[in-house]
Amino acid sequence: MRVLGLAAVLVGAGVLVLWGVDLGQRVLGVSQGESGPAVSRQLAATELELARMTAERDALAEKLKAAVPPAAAPGNDAELAKLNADLALLEKVLPPARTGSGLVIRGMQARMATSRQLHYTVLLQYGARKKGPAAFEGRLQLAVTVKRNGRQAVLEYPKEGAERYNMKVDSYQRADGTLELPDGAEALSVKVSMLEGGKVVASETTPVR
Repeated sequence: MRVLGLAAVLVGAGVLVLWGVDLGQRVLGVSQGESGPAVSRQLAATELELARMTAERDALAEKLKAAVPPAAAPGNDAELAKLNADLALLEKVLPPARTGSGLVIRGMQARMATSRQLHYTVLLQYGARKKGPAAFEGRLQLAVTVKRNGRQAVLEYPKEGAERYNMKVDSYQRADGTLELPDGAEALSVKVSMLEGGKVVASETTPVR
């Protein structure tokens, strides 16, 4: 198990090196005042990269926690700290929400962490309206389309009132979590909806990877 954990650290470090070079080029391009379609494409790619790197960071943390005792790999905390710093830098690169745009789902990702656990990441932005509240306050709702015993069904979360699904978005917010699926259920897609006063104000669907 220690060998597997150390291997995960090495793989994670290699990914960070390659990704860090690409991240530096994108951030440098924006900071130097570049404009036009190229920068728009870079920012769109950065949003998706943020979701992907968040999921990878969480997966790596879980593997290291399960496979390697902290004393056996003192560099683990440093690697995770670097991942968090890189994610913070990505968030700074993203442009602020346009004033009056309201709540916007900027991106999302869903992947299977284990055979039964589905991990999701959602990127939210809020642009306050002139006569609207300074922050969005609502609720996150998820609908997972699964295939089980040859039939498709939709599982809704949360099944009960859970405070962690209540969201407050001032300008930018990342929401992520893990859902437990029934035995034998194959997740196909996830629909995320943001509700305000019981009404859906934004929604988006993504396939499960």
